[in-house]
Amino acid sequence: MIWRSPVGVTLIGGVLVVSVLALLGQSNVWVSPDTASYVASTSLADMRLPVYGWLASPWLVGPTLPVLQILAYLAASCWLVAALRGLGVSWAAGVAVGLALMCSNLVLLWARAALPELPGHAAILVALALVVELAAGRQRGWRIVACGCAVTLAWALRPSLLPFIVLLPILLAFLPRRVPMHATIVLLALACALPAIGLAALRYERLGDANVVSFGGFQMAGMAALMLTPELAERLPEPERAEAQAVIVQRNRLVAEGRMADLPRNSAGERSFTSVAVLYFDILARMHDTLLYEGVGSLRADQESWVSFNARMQKLALTTLRAAPVSYAAWLVGALSRLVGHAIVLNGAFVVASGLLALAVLVRPKPLAAAAAMDVPVLLVLSAIWLAGTATLIVFTTFPAERYIDSAGLLLPIWPIYAMLRMWRHP
Repeated sequence: MIWRSPVGVTLIGGVLVVSVLALLGQSNVWVSPDTASYVASTSLADMRLPVYGWLASPWLVGPTLPVLQILAYLAASCWLVAALRGLGVSWAAGVAVGLALMCSNLVLLWARAALPELPGHAAILVALALVVELAAGRQRGWRIVACGCAVTLAWALRPSLLPFIVLLPILLAFLPRRVPMHATIVLLALACALPAIGLAALRYERLGDANVVSFGGFQMAGMAALMLTPELAERLPEPERAEAQAVIVQRNRLVAEGRMADLPRNSAGERSFTSVAVLYFDILARMHDTLLYEGVGSLRADQESWVSFNARMQKLALTTLRAAPVSYAAWLVGALSRLVGHAIVLNGAFVVASGLLALAVLVRPKPLAAAAAMDVPVLLVLSAIWLAGTATLIVFTTFPAERYIDSAGLLLPIWPIYAMLRMWRHP
């Protein structure tokens, strides 16, 4: 029977999710406010890498793009589940991974969005599957090359996934391995890193910029713009001082026009960025994009290239963070608390699975069936690598938007689902 195979259960989950989306009228493509920047990027000198624009531009009307994105994600999910079974995890562990992937917010909320969320993460799932197959002792040559290609496609679509360049070789090092793999780990590290190094070298040669894409500096400027004060701006060196003062002017303008709120006062009547960042981070999240695009974005000079503007904003952001380490620490605390809190509370699959597990324990408590030897170590290292790869750049460089949080919390439902299945299968 199909449900005896974790891949089959994953396929059933995918069909059910697609059916629910269709019944809810969520089958046509949704063009988000960010879609235009992906589609408009056509060269290495633009805000985004042009890869998603090339892939998605012909399908921005109708249901074709969501269908293609879901099919790619479903195929990648099945591949990962099959690879895990080949490594030796149990039926329950394989099913837990498959259901967590297919019932995630990433699918339910972002499958029809003209954004690189689903295809980018599908590429990472393929890379993970290839690493798991390497750990299982499968033929190495083409899998190493394919893994390098998959992770390259992933960060080309979604640059926030760049940490996986380093994390995939670490995953191979920590997974249970059937044969020694020191040389394979080194070759995998090279396969993952060389495309990024090559692109950075190409951009430096052509554009004088060694980033893989000219977006991170602009994005970080939103964080810096929120923490700037006149006193902090005065401590910055020129020309960053003048630019910081210009950012403050734009922020005050947006507040005066009612486009964004000012920082609320604390109990002492002061506007404290540190207090807001640690205790009320969602206020900063609500203001971030307005200040970034309408405030910081307005500082781009006429005829200034995007590469030059991004570099200028990157220097301003880094200078500000160095001058205000306490504010930056408060930002990290607040961003991490938002990410963790939302990843748990707003993660539908995790909440439902946890609720069903609690109900099962209360109604008919049963001991857990013995876990397969590989289950917990493999699922633990897989979850840790996923969280580090999807959350690190987001927390350190910008505010965790919901689509980033849905990405980081993708594998969290594995654990309550796995616990329920082990209870169910207890003799």
